[in-house]
Amino acid sequence: MSDLLPTTNADGLPVVPMSEEHKYLFDLKGWVCLPELLTDDQVRAIREHQMKFRFEPESLPVEERNSMGGPSQVLLDHPVIVGVLRGLAFLTIHAQYGLRRGTRWHRRLWRCQRPLSSRP
Repeated sequence: MSDLLPTTNADGLPVVPMSEEHKYLFDLKGWVCLPELLTDDQVRAIREHQMKFRFEPESLPVEERNSMGGPSQVLLDHPVIVGVLRGLAFLTIHAQYGLRRGTRWHRRLWRCQRPLSSRP
């Protein structure tokens, strides 16, 4: 299944996998801090986009009139963030991360992993 997860972002840059330390910290705290991931210019552009989206949406091109449009797209497609999302998806799907077998959520995950032909 891990071969189905992305190895590059939309720009073709290689995904940076989660480190063991980040996996441990996520397990311990439930979140991961990625300091200095974005440059000051990126943060400035994202903030400007978010303020326009919130207060002046008509000033943005139609395709950027959402919270993840324009410069904010880097928040989903940065190689490190893709690696974190990939790592968390892998942990969730393969290890039923944070879920006990037999629970309602475990059954839902298991049902989603089976091929369509074998689903009830």
